[in-house]
Amino acid sequence: MRMGDHITQKFRALFVKANDTLGRWTATQSRASALVVSAAMVIERLPELADDQRFGPLKERFPTLPQATREAQAVALDRVMTNLREEIEYFDELVKELDRLQRFSRAIGLAFQIIDDVLDVTATTEELGKTAGKDLNADKTTFPKLLGLEASRARADELIKQAKDELLGHEWKNDPTPLLGLADFITARKN
Repeated sequence: MRMGDHITQKFRALFVKANDTLGRWTATQSRASALVVSAAMVIERLPELADDQRFGPLKERFPTLPQATREAQAVALDRVMTNLREEIEYFDELVKELDRLQRFSRAIGLAFQIIDDVLDVTATTEELGKTAGKDLNADKTTFPKLLGLEASRARADELIKQAKDELLGHEWKNDPTPLLGLADFITARKN
């Protein structure tokens, strides 16, 4: 599998996970909202139901029904709120992971372009597998033209370091090692 395909596959998997989490988040919000409304309605009507003659036998047989109902509603509401809190934490972690991947992608993409511009100036046509000096001959604005060769290399190295820093020192749901390998490949490539 090519590195680009591997990265695309990783991003698709993260997107599916984010979409699934968002769906679960929406469903949890709906359940919490319905439970709050249900609890409020039951609590509002309990005094009225307890005094209603139709429920007299029930009241005598189950004198703690209103309190038990309130407690059951409170327990259910607490369970939903706990689930909601867990979903929020999971969603928050996923958003942070996606933000780090976005910053990684920006840095790695710009580093790739800078190295491509440097190779266009420093490598031969045989080494590149395409016409060397093409950008220079077309008078395109390139990083070596703007910054100079050494400053361009230094900027590419700095971007690679930034990209790697986005991956290192964080807990990941998926192993970031292939992405670190991509950063090393971009730095070392000769064509």
